[in-house]
Amino acid sequence: MTQDTNPRFEGLSVEWVDAMREFCDVYFADKTVIELPIGGELAFPPITFMGSFEYKGCPAHLSRGDVQGSTGYSIRLKDGNVVEVLDHPIYDEAERDAHLIMDYEVFAPTLRYTFEEDFAFAANVDQMLADGKLAYTPSAEVWAPFTPWIVGLRLGFLPNYTA
Repeated sequence: MTQDTNPRFEGLSVEWVDAMREFCDVYFADKTVIELPIGGELAFPPITFMGSFEYKGCPAHLSRGDVQGSTGYSIRLKDGNVVEVLDHPIYDEAERDAHLIMDYEVFAPTLRYTFEEDFAFAANVDQMLADGKLAYTPSAEVWAPFTPWIVGLRLGFLPNYTA
């Protein structure tokens, strides 16, 4: 589908996560590398990983999960394949490998950003960490192997399916 014909959903809504699940099933199937718009490519390592994304301070109609005023999603990889996309963050540390906590007001608009806009936005990550608008659990380094999937979502899903 082209950008003009894709259905669009409110970012972080259940319908948006459902669309992400369908996108992942097709986009990441048998993918071994992803080409970057800034040049170069990223390889998809054959990792098993559960990444949880939480947005705090969301509107009430988006709130779900164990924490009121919180929303998000989780993505499970097995041997480098997306095997599960959940419509809520994973709060139990024993059930996840990493948890990214973001301030809804700061990060929700970025769901519509292009790769280039997001790349520029990311230049402020140190300040966002210092201001408490972003937190990596247990650390940013743990997220590094998951980067190709984040980039794939940024390039193919987020700007094309987020209203």
